[in-house]
Amino acid sequence: MTNPFKRRWFRVSAWFLIFILALVALLWLSVNWGGARALRATEAKFKAAGESTDLNEVLPDPVPDERNFCAIPILKDIALVVDGDRDKGEPALKRKRLKELAFWKEDMGRVSGKKRPKSLGADRSGALCDMTVWSDFLSGLRPEVSRSENPARTVLECLSVQDATVAELAAGLDRREAQWTPALKTRVAGRGPLLDSVSHLLAVQPISGALALRATAAARCGEVGKAHESIRILIRIGEASAEENLIGMLVACANSQCLAFTVRELCDARAGTVEGFERLEVELSNLDLRGGTLEAWRAEAATMMLAWRQLKRGEMPWTEDTDSAASAKLRLMPDGFFDGSAANFGEVVLDTVILPLRDQGWSAALAATEQYRNQTSHSSALSRMCRDLNLLTWMEDSTLLALRMLGKAAYAQCLIDQAVIACVLEQYRIKNGGYPETLAGVTLSSGKPLPVDLVSGKPMGYQKTPDGKYKLWGVGLDRKDDGGEQIEARVGPTGEGAEGDWVWSFSPDK
Repeated sequence: MTNPFKRRWFRVSAWFLIFILALVALLWLSVNWGGARALRATEAKFKAAGESTDLNEVLPDPVPDERNFCAIPILKDIALVVDGDRDKGEPALKRKRLKELAFWKEDMGRVSGKKRPKSLGADRSGALCDMTVWSDFLSGLRPEVSRSENPARTVLECLSVQDATVAELAAGLDRREAQWTPALKTRVAGRGPLLDSVSHLLAVQPISGALALRATAAARCGEVGKAHESIRILIRIGEASAEENLIGMLVACANSQCLAFTVRELCDARAGTVEGFERLEVELSNLDLRGGTLEAWRAEAATMMLAWRQLKRGEMPWTEDTDSAASAKLRLMPDGFFDGSAANFGEVVLDTVILPLRDQGWSAALAATEQYRNQTSHSSALSRMCRDLNLLTWMEDSTLLALRMLGKAAYAQCLIDQAVIACVLEQYRIKNGGYPETLAGVTLSSGKPLPVDLVSGKPMGYQKTPDGKYKLWGVGLDRKDDGGEQIEARVGPTGEGAEGDWVWSFSPDK
């Protein structure tokens, strides 16, 4: 005889199991519906704002070779990786040759007891480059070079090994545009943007310091043409890097900081004519880090939204290798999780970076990203869900990177703007025998107004100093005008909690 209790228990258990399965199915469908709805809303929001989530639409088109500085023979196809091997083929040889401009990085071990001096822009104190220290260091690397009483002359002689390469680079300066080749749009077609190599950026990053040192030594030796030539090459490299991805923008920011400090050295040495400083003013004005930052984050939003869609299909967008274990984990998750994540990332980037920077400028973008950082918790449920799949760096950390990168880009743009004003002031000095008492009435050579302080939106701070020179300043990330006071801090001028102004000065004590 069948026990009625057992039959009842079986029915209850079966109905409970059916209830749980139905609940899971409903939750699964709800997540999928909500994620798809959120993604459609985000894509519509991008479209309504005049933006796009299509990577092919946001990446810049290739620049024709005849207008492209980076299409000269020494740089042509430098961003190309042959058969997936960064050390293979002619592009790899070109990258190696560029790296050799900063030859001391490879040969430092040959100099016993000598530490490599700081590169231009690395010293936050505002001090000018110490040529004696560089002369001692480079003479240890090249003992065959005769020492001169002028340490800058010794440095320039030690750097003469760069002459042939620099001459090839200078031959392309008549080309007004700069974009690494093949263009990013060409490189990522059919491969996926997260598989793109940054070998060319790693190759050009160290040569900024080499060209800056060359320009500074030449200026102090009175070789004005050589100094201006090196700076103009630096400008083209910055322009090309700023048209790449976020990594390219970071390289462009470092290059721009080095470039601005080099222009300061040029002005301090009074190395140039009205025509020469006017040409630098115009070319520096073309270095648009705001536009580059916008392009980089448009590409980042499109890239990450595409990557979430690839993850939904069980693909690993950051590698060509198949990880079956990770792929299996991904397939256990509802599609709506990936759609919702893509929607969330895109919306955050649009609202926090793209629209404020595009429509209102640096100050609004910096304020928006600061607000986002204050609202974001690193212990969110999404962070814990993503950690096992190694997606945390995409969702939270990749977005929070905007805060640090925007600060760096804003600082670099401020330095470039100050360099532009400095070139204008050198033209004024040559024409009038001294610097103006104020910037009122001083304009660019085109007649347009001088760049303003990008954080406050007010005119750049300006003050003549007792030595007959001047200092310029912007208010910095704390948005307080400290009268041109530069506060040294461990976090630097763009770190969290940074204080003081962003100062252009010819002496740390003035």
